[in-house]
Amino acid sequence: MKALDLLSSGESCSRFFRAVRWRSGVRCPRCGSVRVKGHGNYGLGLKHYMCRDCCRTFNDNTGTIFHYSRLSLREWFMLILLFLGLHNSGLSWLLDKGVTCPSSRL
Repeated sequence: MKALDLLSSGESCSRFFRAVRWRSGVRCPRCGSVRVKGHGNYGLGLKHYMCRDCCRTFNDNTGTIFHYSRLSLREWFMLILLFLGLHNSGLSWLLDKGVTCPSSRL
């Protein structure tokens, strides 16, 4: 997956984040159990889960730096790409495509 394809929508960012976070399977962040079942979805592509051992609910962001953030995953990923050194030519290409920098909300 190309980095700029990742920024195309919030759904694609959520799919990528879920694939990276749960690459070895979904685990309860509280007790570490793998006995987890799906418990619905959020509107932004995040999934909600329930642990069958401790009966706690959690989502894809629980226990990460993104958990209580007001920024979406798309905005976070854009900031990370910019921080890692996206060149000016790449930045101008993004701006031409209508992708805006979320720095005004920081």
